[in-house]
Amino acid sequence: MTTSQITPVVVPAQGPFAARSKPHPHFLYPNPDMVIVDELSSITSLVGKKSLFNPLPRVSSPMFEVRETESQGLGMFAARDIDKGELIISERPIFTHRLSLENVVRHTGEGKSFEIQAVDGLSPESRQRLYELKNSLPESYQKDKLGGILNTNFFSFHLESGCYTHLLHHTHAGCFPTLSRANHDCCPNTDFFFSARTFTGEFRAMRKISKGEEITITYIPLDDSKQTRQRALQNGYYFTCTCETCGAPSGASDMRRSELSALMEKMMTFEKGDFDLHAVLTSAIMDRGLQLATEERLHHIHAEILNTAVKCSLANNRPKYMIIQNMDRAQREWRTLEGDESPVLHDLLLSATQLEGKFTTDRLPTHVRRARVKPSTLKDATSGSYWSLLRVLNNTLKIVHTFDGALSLTSKAPVDGDFARRSILGFGPSAYIEQFISRMVPALENVSVHIVRRRAG
Repeated sequence: MTTSQITPVVVPAQGPFAARSKPHPHFLYPNPDMVIVDELSSITSLVGKKSLFNPLPRVSSPMFEVRETESQGLGMFAARDIDKGELIISERPIFTHRLSLENVVRHTGEGKSFEIQAVDGLSPESRQRLYELKNSLPESYQKDKLGGILNTNFFSFHLESGCYTHLLHHTHAGCFPTLSRANHDCCPNTDFFFSARTFTGEFRAMRKISKGEEITITYIPLDDSKQTRQRALQNGYYFTCTCETCGAPSGASDMRRSELSALMEKMMTFEKGDFDLHAVLTSAIMDRGLQLATEERLHHIHAEILNTAVKCSLANNRPKYMIIQNMDRAQREWRTLEGDESPVLHDLLLSATQLEGKFTTDRLPTHVRRARVKPSTLKDATSGSYWSLLRVLNNTLKIVHTFDGALSLTSKAPVDGDFARRSILGFGPSAYIEQFISRMVPALENVSVHIVRRRAG
């Protein structure tokens, strides 16, 4: 039976407590090997989504093997050299639940937790794979074996926008049969991203990983001191980190990470204000932050600093040529970390309009590619949301994911020539794009897409 022939099954949680719980948890089984625990309204919207059935991204030759580590049980190890930015693995979670349901009474009248009810509906093979995962809870808490396994192995994410949102904004958590085998390191070499398009968790290499090297992620924020990190890991995962960073003298590293944390907080305060007053300070802070992140081998924080630096400069409405360079660097790093679906990458690609034409062919060596946009497709997009418009254009213009430059819409019709000459797609607020599209609707038959990118070398 093919995936498209499988009929999703929706089952309400049972028992008197379940009936009185608001929201009432329901279980969605897209196939016998997956279950999603959520509110009925969310379950209903998920049933019709193609993401649950879209084919998974292809991964080249096997990149890893799962085997015993010296001190942390099973782990993932590179089976060959893995290049920076390579997709290591993409897989769907066995168990997913909405985080807000943790506040609901968990036990039903039959004494089974909602989680156990949900897992009971999985195929025997998937139940076995789930119960084979590590339970880090101490023996005094072993009565709730499934709860311990789920809490030990969950990855949290935002179901609609992927992974890179603040932890407070994460909506769901998922338990993956293979991704959950990855161990923690305070200088990880791999990044986790949740793809809403394929409903999969993905690992990408943040740097080159050598054959035989362990593939590691982070369980906690990394800009804290060694003592704070160790306490967080002990309280949340019941183990003491013995990674290379924690095994080295902590003084210099703690000082760098403390300074890095303070600098990042300071950068966030510069998103609004007078550009002339803060331009030099923001640049100095960014350079120092990037230096510290590089010294500490914190690749994700390095990318966060670049993104914050771009936002700080744009927010002050006085862009400089350096913004273009930072934007290029930020785009490349976020594409490396999270791939073409990265919401941060999309945000960067939609910020160029604020450069008010600074991104032009007379400033950078360029060449132009043209692609046609169907007027009906573009017109339908104008009534949707900002992200809907972006998705339509991304689906229509596959090349939007393959360049490091500006994407612009122009028209041969006499429609506010000065406005139309600006780089209006690729970066920018929704109001700006909607204003442009509304002006262009009468002349959509004459719309073409100009893709400008820097030449290699």
